[in-house]
Amino acid sequence: MAGLVVLAVPALLLGNPPLSPGEAQAILMSGAGDALTRAALLDLRLPRYLLGVLAGLALGLAGVVLQDALRNPIAGPELLGVAPAAAVVMAAVTVFSLPVPFAAYPLAALSGGLMGGAAVLVLARQTPTPARIALIGAAVAALMNALVFAIIALGAQYQASLLFVYLLGSLANHTWRDVALVAPWVAVGMVGALASGRMLNLLQLGDDVAEGLGLPVVAARLWVLVLALILVGAVVAVAGPVPWVALVAPHLARQALRTSDARFVLLIAPVLGAVLLVAADQLARLLFFPLETPVGAWTVLLGGPLALLLVRRLRGGG
Repeated sequence: MAGLVVLAVPALLLGNPPLSPGEAQAILMSGAGDALTRAALLDLRLPRYLLGVLAGLALGLAGVVLQDALRNPIAGPELLGVAPAAAVVMAAVTVFSLPVPFAAYPLAALSGGLMGGAAVLVLARQTPTPARIALIGAAVAALMNALVFAIIALGAQYQASLLFVYLLGSLANHTWRDVALVAPWVAVGMVGALASGRMLNLLQLGDDVAEGLGLPVVAARLWVLVLALILVGAVVAVAGPVPWVALVAPHLARQALRTSDARFVLLIAPVLGAVLLVAADQLARLLFFPLETPVGAWTVLLGGPLALLLVRRLRGGG
């Protein structure tokens, strides 16, 4: 939590116009300041920061749920076809001007993610080993990405540029409407995920052991996968398929806690996911200011090396 507090300083104070801590406090407490500074802080920076926190929390939780439910340390929404399939639906909604109301965007993304995840599970059902699921997930993700590019090719030039930024993941130009859209979905998914710690611990033991201990494995796995899809769908609907956060945050939590107990990992992984995403967004927003880069590029640059270090430690038994 301290990391999120520290990251709130550049998120709220830096930019155009820059604000001092006293000015920001006055605006937040009493609405003081001119219209420009109030709009910059209250209508742009604060909702963007909160959206980054919500998206990071959701992705961190989704990563824990997917990795434990599938017993696959490299399971993540971008590697299992979930996020790319959700992006296909959102790209189709944009390019073909489908009559989907804004409030239904998470449902639309959820339906796409459900189809992508279901395709992976169905194709891997005969021998659902972690390696096979990962390979099939990579194949489904590649197919979904190809469909996205095909849809983009059918759109107008301005749609292509907007979708390009969306597909890399972006928190720019989002308002309180986006925060209000995402927050209820994240809250539902978070409550469900935090209540599933014991279930995830049993699934980690393997299907035979879990069933022997009285857990209905198929129903339990379906339940937690739906929770992951709710969390991922809400993020993809607004910010795009932000990569690597869901993959890396659970491993960082396990390394920090030195345990795989889902009851504890579920508490720490979402916070680390939020820190990672908000930190990446500050780099995207400020490093080349006034130019801005997509946050997904920075989550890859931050998460990629961390993932390689984690894989090395896992292979070495650390």
